[in-house]
Amino acid sequence: MSVAYAIDVRDMFIAMPDSVLPLLSGINRLDMLDFHDSGMKSVVRNRLEGNSELMEIDSNSMRIRYTGNSEVAIRLYYYKDSVPVACLVHTVTSNGLSDSRVNFYDSNWNRLDGSRLLRIPTLEDFIRDGLSRDSVSYVHRMSPVNSIKVRFTDNPEQMEFEYTGIRFTGEDSLRCASCLKPDPLLYEWNGKRFTLLKNQK
Repeated sequence: MSVAYAIDVRDMFIAMPDSVLPLLSGINRLDMLDFHDSGMKSVVRNRLEGNSELMEIDSNSMRIRYTGNSEVAIRLYYYKDSVPVACLVHTVTSNGLSDSRVNFYDSNWNRLDGSRLLRIPTLEDFIRDGLSRDSVSYVHRMSPVNSIKVRFTDNPEQMEFEYTGIRFTGEDSLRCASCLKPDPLLYEWNGKRFTLLKNQK
């Protein structure tokens, strides 16, 4: 971890290496911020000749429509209340199925060991307690891909995880829905890592 100092997400976005978000050049990133500051729509032409747009930004977080079917969200957390950690969530949506990847960086955009900061939930975490072995096996059969959508909540210390790998169709819809917990899983930053909040339905 790097030595702590005052920083906000805007500073980090400007200093971001092109390798983190390859479609956006340094000029693209500066243009997005300039457009936003001028009250204009923050749309730029990315390296694939498509549009990218800065949708939201404050001192601690930002959200970008990266491509026509993907979004990037960045939020700052603080390790032991002082060292900034950037959490970057890249979500791609295809055929109605959203899947997110979560990465962590220090203030110099060096990749951190995410497993020390967050245990990504698996399908088992989303299955309701008390199901029979047959029902659990059924859920696994109905889940061809392990897709999870991650979203920052309005609470700056929390993230939610929604399982999207199960496709509900026909008569299977009600049975599948009844096997999963009704709400996304909520994780909270405790100053060292994200932990799953207990007593969730």
